[in-house]
Amino acid sequence: MKINSKKIWVIVIIEIIIIGIFLFNIFHTSLPDVWEMHIGDVIEATILTLVSYFLVFKDNEDNRKKDSLIRLINKIQNMLSEFNDFKTDSDASIKIARANIVCISNYIDILKKTIPDNKNIGIVVQEKETLMALILDHSNNRSYLEESRPDILKHTSNINMNLEQIIFDIA
Repeated sequence: MKINSKKIWVIVIIEIIIIGIFLFNIFHTSLPDVWEMHIGDVIEATILTLVSYFLVFKDNEDNRKKDSLIRLINKIQNMLSEFNDFKTDSDASIKIARANIVCISNYIDILKKTIPDNKNIGIVVQEKETLMALILDHSNNRSYLEESRPDILKHTSNINMNLEQIIFDIA
């Protein structure tokens, strides 16, 4: 958990307020008993403030990480959906497919590093490797790519299904 200067200032200000109330109560004994604050109360308030702040911050940080992972998975899925319209009739479309598969591969590698213990990520990596072999190794052979179109769609579908399962696992 990273603590930046803004978070430290929030903690310092809250603690100064608590200690200030304690010192105010020490020097103004004419106040009613309702405002009395003992050292135990100060310690308790300080500990509760720190613990609650860090627990809330930790939850927010975890939620932000999950949201980022889900956005990354959605980006991969959007790029995979472009293979549904994959055409082998021009060099430009094959070059675009090559660029997309390399980009998808990079995103999947990021995902693998971020959540390495997920069982579905291994399946996604295997399917990605097969898909890369189909497209990159045979990008000069249009007839092979056209014949492999059902296989390409099968692998993109398998990747999509496993990415959906990863979303459910992390959410």
